[in-house]
Amino acid sequence: MPDASWLHCRHCGRVARADLCRASRCPACDQHMDAVAREGIRSVLASPLLRLAGYLADTAVTAPLLVVGLYVAGVLEATGRADPRVFLSAFTWVMGAAVVYYVAPVAVWGCTLGKWLVGTRVIGEDGRACGWKRATIRGLVAAAADLLTQTAMVGLLDPMWLLWDPRRQALHDRAAGTLVVSVRRRKPVAALVLSALGAAAVQAGLVFGVIWPFVIQGYFVPSASMHPTLLQHDRLMVSKLSYRYGQPQRGDIIVFQAPRNAMLANPAQNPDPDERKDFIKRLIGLPGDTVEVEDGRLWIRKPGEPALHTVEEPYLAEPMAGDWGPVTVPPGSALVFGDNRNNSNDSRRWCEPDGAGGGMRPSPFLPLENIKGRAFYRFWPPWRWSEMPRGEL
Repeated sequence: MPDASWLHCRHCGRVARADLCRASRCPACDQHMDAVAREGIRSVLASPLLRLAGYLADTAVTAPLLVVGLYVAGVLEATGRADPRVFLSAFTWVMGAAVVYYVAPVAVWGCTLGKWLVGTRVIGEDGRACGWKRATIRGLVAAAADLLTQTAMVGLLDPMWLLWDPRRQALHDRAAGTLVVSVRRRKPVAALVLSALGAAAVQAGLVFGVIWPFVIQGYFVPSASMHPTLLQHDRLMVSKLSYRYGQPQRGDIIVFQAPRNAMLANPAQNPDPDERKDFIKRLIGLPGDTVEVEDGRLWIRKPGEPALHTVEEPYLAEPMAGDWGPVTVPPGSALVFGDNRNNSNDSRRWCEPDGAGGGMRPSPFLPLENIKGRAFYRFWPPWRWSEMPRGEL
């Protein structure tokens, strides 16, 4: 940075070199400008806390872009158009919108909405307005650092650089030749707390009000009923859009609200049959299917087929014991089995009260309306990250 005197406008927050201002008048609002303190431009540089506050405020503004991206990806997957090129196109649009948000306002006004809220502004190292060139370089480098942070912690070096930089520049500031200055007398800690609370409120609203009910739900595997495909305590991502825009398929791993007949089948673990509890199983039969288990092998006859045919199930650790069925799935219902066939509370064991004799009778069917979504990705533990492709039985 050239050695020069700097002026600060208290009216609009503009910071400029004295030799660029006529009679100490602000080039933006024509108000009188004050000389900065002895240490020069550093006296009006935004503190790391204030910059963090601005970043948090901006994440609250851009968070809806994440929701849009997740929704588009979910619709593409549900409708069978999850081609890598289509995903790349959707990802490019979302990232492009984010970059535009961080570039255009900075180029025109010197700040994004988040920076405006906390009272900071981006200027060039020469004290002039940031402009399109510097704003574009700054936004692209920051976006690249964000992407690196998702895959490697080295991306965090970009924002952390300002902690020891004498001009409080992050790496994207150094690449673009920009400074971030404070244009209002605002306490950094107060701004940080308010921004953090605002960002948390917006993101919590999006997660619990939009993403969780309509797009994606997390699921914790509570038992070994799906072993070896899923292990106890695995954590999964469940798409709520798979059956909103697509149809269930035999072989899908689904999460559903357990019907009353499922709860009655195991009163020791489910003492309250009306409790709302989610189960996870593999979808075996759809409306019109005839399903039978004979000598441990699964047989299915789909609508329109003349006879039952055996189904290969390579995901099973051991074959089923005994025989079951045959049963024909009625409209609006499905059959579900656990992959741990000999230790699973599924359609083969479900029952309901027999009104005539006071005992229990088989009731194997799951209402389709109880299905919440399809498990499509295991994200925990990290060493077992894996996609769960749709299976056709």
